[in-house]
Amino acid sequence: MPELDLISLCGPLIIGGVSAFLAILLWSKTRDPPWILVIAGTLVNYGGIVFATFGYYGLLPEDVVFFPGILSLKTLFSFLPLVFFSIAFIVMIRRNRLG
Repeated sequence: MPELDLISLCGPLIIGGVSAFLAILLWSKTRDPPWILVIAGTLVNYGGIVFATFGYYGLLPEDVVFFPGILSLKTLFSFLPLVFFSIAFIVMIRRNRLG
């Protein structure tokens, strides 16, 4: 079982780190708003992975509240990347309809 825990913790960290690195490289090459939103979603997603890993090891408390009684940081990290991706898709759909 410890090997499974190691894989389930290190896998997302490594793959997320590679995707965050590539997203930062792309960010320096593009100024297209939908791509910037996809990059932001990728970086926030990796931030959520790092936050969850720190919480697992007890380095950060997992019950950090962003808005008391409304929203925790863990919940924010779970849906904020999807918000960025959705906005990027909406921008691309509107761009293709108008252009």
